Amino acid sequence: MATLQLLLIVSFALIGAWSGLKLCSGIIDPVQRKSYQCICCASIAIVLGAGGAISIVRISKSPRPHLEGRIAGLRQYSGRSAGSYFDLKAKDGNSISLRMSYHGPMLSNGEEVGVTVLSNYGAVLDLTVLSGAHADWNRTEDDGLHSAYFAACAGGLLALLAIFFWLRPATTTLGDG
Repeated sequence: MATLQLLLIVSFALIGAWSGLKLCSGIIDPVQRKSYQCICCASIAIVLGAGGAISIVRISKSPRPHLEGRIAGLRQYSGRSAGSYFDLKAKDGNSISLRMSYHGPMLSNGEEVGVTVLSNYGAVLDLTVLSGAHADWNRTEDDGLHSAYFAACAGGLLALLAIFFWLRPATTTLGDG
């Protein structure tokens, strides 16, 4: 299912890019320009709107279990993809790979932590250090819903712009009409 969604989003993005290139070429007549503007806005609207809507549903429906265990295999990165990646070794012997945007000295291997996890993404929403040098330290992170709503709203606005381009009469020059 996710592969089909990705294929649809990529295909609409390519259609939007192709239409945008045709618009930039400047060799098309006004009726074609109107069609390409509409296709470009509509395809980008579908990409943003569908991506945002899919993310909203996946984030909203994702289980958020609270787990306790020890940090193992901690890797911290700074720069463009800054964050911490680690395995949480639960008391029952199970292990789960997690990530969070925090990277700093308050996390270390072997510390016992309690985490609330966004299961579909392996993202830490809330982490509390239960024992070790930084006991009682807490970090809360965003689940990403704000970004998903922003993408869905941007898709809706671009869909309205596509409708505007479709309903607007074609003009022969940019200064007319």
